[in-house]
Amino acid sequence: MAGMENYGDMGRDRYNMEAAAIKLKIISDYAIKSRKLTAFTETGMESIPDTTWWTNTLLKAMQMHKSRLAYILVWRNDRRSPTHYYTLFPGHKSVPDFMEFYNNTYSPFENDLKNTYRRKRWK
Repeated sequence: MAGMENYGDMGRDRYNMEAAAIKLKIISDYAIKSRKLTAFTETGMESIPDTTWWTNTLLKAMQMHKSRLAYILVWRNDRRSPTHYYTLFPGHKSVPDFMEFYNNTYSPFENDLKNTYRRKRWK
């Protein structure tokens, strides 16, 4: 597997979707040539203050150069901190945007992967 982490281009230090998308394309192209899977191994925005972060930042960076990603991981939620979280929770102001991200065909979730865990019977 080939992967990368990127917080800086995704709103932490600045919004630079072109830089984020190019970095994803580089790692995706490398993985394809090397016959590996590609992953966005770590990203996110602490507290998710941007209510459209899921579609206008993350999804946009993924789609800009048609990156082929096996998975995306956003960082953890710390229950001991009221502000240190990277994924939403019921009632968070970015839930509607996340649902748009969730329903986009470019961002499959486990429920979209049919027969992923079905065993093949060898004859």
